[in-house]
Amino acid sequence: MSPSLIHHFLERSARVFPDKTAVFENGETFTYGEIDRAANELAGYFECVLPDTIRNVVLCLDNCIEYIIGYYGILKAGRVAVPLNPELALSSMQSVLDSIAPYGIICAPDRGRIRDLLSRQGIGPSRVVCVGNSAEGACPGTPWAEVVCGQSCVAPPRTPDPDDLASIIFTSGSTGRPKGVMLSHHNIVHNTQSICSYLGIGADDRQLVVLPFFYVMGKSLLNSHFAAGASLVLSSMAFPSRVVQTMVDRNVTSFSGVPPTYAALLHRSPFREYQNRLPFLRYCSQAGGHMARNLKEEFLAVKPDHTDLVVMYGATEVAPRAAYVPPAMLREKIGSIGIPIPGVTMRVLGKNCEVLPAMKQGEITVQGENVMLGYWNDPEASSEVLGDHGYRTGDYGYCDGDGYFFVTGRKDDQVKVRGNRVNLLEVEDLLMTATGCVECCVLPLSEGDGSCTLHALLVPGVFPCSAQKVRALCARQAPPYLVPERIVLLDELPKMGSGKINRGECRKLLG
Repeated sequence: MSPSLIHHFLERSARVFPDKTAVFENGETFTYGEIDRAANELAGYFECVLPDTIRNVVLCLDNCIEYIIGYYGILKAGRVAVPLNPELALSSMQSVLDSIAPYGIICAPDRGRIRDLLSRQGIGPSRVVCVGNSAEGACPGTPWAEVVCGQSCVAPPRTPDPDDLASIIFTSGSTGRPKGVMLSHHNIVHNTQSICSYLGIGADDRQLVVLPFFYVMGKSLLNSHFAAGASLVLSSMAFPSRVVQTMVDRNVTSFSGVPPTYAALLHRSPFREYQNRLPFLRYCSQAGGHMARNLKEEFLAVKPDHTDLVVMYGATEVAPRAAYVPPAMLREKIGSIGIPIPGVTMRVLGKNCEVLPAMKQGEITVQGENVMLGYWNDPEASSEVLGDHGYRTGDYGYCDGDGYFFVTGRKDDQVKVRGNRVNLLEVEDLLMTATGCVECCVLPLSEGDGSCTLHALLVPGVFPCSAQKVRALCARQAPPYLVPERIVLLDELPKMGSGKINRGECRKLLG
């Protein structure tokens, strides 16, 4: 019987592979049977202590076995999982918690600011499950060991409808108020099955996880590998210096990251020297935004011959995957975001919402069973992006004659420089290509007359570099209006919890 609810992935794998290791963490192993039993215990606890009026349960943890048990336990109890980055800015966390109240929460007990927030909102210990050893002044709550104590039990007899809300995933909010993306069981199940199909994920796979589970791509790794009865290796090693050795030690078959992950893998780890020591590494996948052409080409040049690079495209709003580039086509279509994944339709729309033909530029839309229900408590924002053609991504681009889509810029990244319309993505690609830098961020600063000047933060590559040299290299390859006025060289760009570049913090560094 095909799974219709997210936790069916765990339950089916626990029936088929009860004694198989599902998770490797810090030298410990956890089987599918153990995880399923623990999730049942947690679900039973929630049924006892949380009234039906409390539907939302927050998961505020770093990657750990308790996160996985918590996620599936929440869903087994018929509740809504709300993942939060434990390092989220205090104001953003307060905003999110206020918007989803009333709620329960699973968190680490030593998070002082979470304790203060819960105290301010009058959240009592019965609605808080604490993971880890409590310390003086820690967040009050029921210890995890009292909730999940090894008792054999079954999940409460709750059977949500597949179209019911399963998770609210808040966008980063680095440049504005976080928006809660509402995803149903059906959204996530449909997308997970599609991902398993095009990546060929099977029970023999082992995924090394460096992306956080509170990030939608990290959660997708969890669901897709549990759906296939595969295994996850939770990396406790310092990234990126020890992560390659973990690939060797655990016979890892797959690895996933965002563009800065690959920049670090190439320039701050011994990945290049491990070409002949990764015989099991079947593929590496990349999503989470545009990865510059030179980074893709560099990775292709040093990866093991048998390892594929799978470039993917999506958004939290599509649960999260919409397109991918088949590895055999990557070199030919290296600038593309790919073709739609199974079960998804993509189109390019013009100004009047007409579907544009091949090579005509417009806004890219995604339609399919994976498209979100809407934004939490925000019908106006929901109506702006959802319509007859599905989800309007805000990305501009085109589809070529072979059915491959290309992104040329973001709706919000169109700026006017010296009277010329410029996409910030275009300038970032110029910097990456011309200078061979590891990563960069281009930001516009307003001139007050509707125009702006471009400013860039970048991390140099292996060659000696100066701001003057960067500008000279860019000037040789592009018109003057594409060359940033100011260039700041850094050892590293600020990141969000997902690993993506934090553009809000980058702006602060410009002063």
